[in-house]
Amino acid sequence: MSGYRPQNRGNKKELRLGPGVTRRLKAAGVNVSPNAAKHTRYGIFVSARGEYISVYVDLGGEDAVREAAQEIARIVTSWGLAPEISEMTHKDGILTAHVRFRHPAPPPPAERRKTAPAEPDPEWTRLQADAVQANLMIAGYWRRDGVTVEQTGPTTVTVLVADDAADEVLTGVTEALRRKKYTVSLDGRTVTVRKPKKAKKPRPPQIGW
Repeated sequence: MSGYRPQNRGNKKELRLGPGVTRRLKAAGVNVSPNAAKHTRYGIFVSARGEYISVYVDLGGEDAVREAAQEIARIVTSWGLAPEISEMTHKDGILTAHVRFRHPAPPPPAERRKTAPAEPDPEWTRLQADAVQANLMIAGYWRRDGVTVEQTGPTTVTVLVADDAADEVLTGVTEALRRKKYTVSLDGRTVTVRKPKKAKKPRPPQIGW
């Protein structure tokens, strides 16, 4: 244990590889000590500046320091990295060592694509063929133009335009129905008619006394 304990100014860099390297060394059997104890007791300490990692070995005895530094270098080499060992003998005769290497930053996590939520299927209101027929009669389209109306479901009415009717009749029928706020879909000369439900207005909050 040599030297003095410098003031810890903290790691202000966004990239913090030190904790990850510490975990990997501990998993490999290295007894890494917390940095708060550096220069106050013997141990192995990991520090990082961006991608540059330094493992400080201060174990009191030369053989222990060299053996631990070599073992750490062997572990780091197994990660595919190139460590360098440097030794220093202090005025009090104690030997310490640094194992320095560059640890590349991990790739950023893949960005998750935000998918738009699926729109709910529209709700349809009950629809009567008589109502659709009345609207077409008001618009001037009925049997004499080859237009007939059938009830095909509780919420569906089908308007049939005869094959011998003019194309303007089919266009006029669809436009007349759309003006009445019907939802219209075409399949050849068959027009399927539906009426969407009106959205419910939220009730105002009730205040109890």
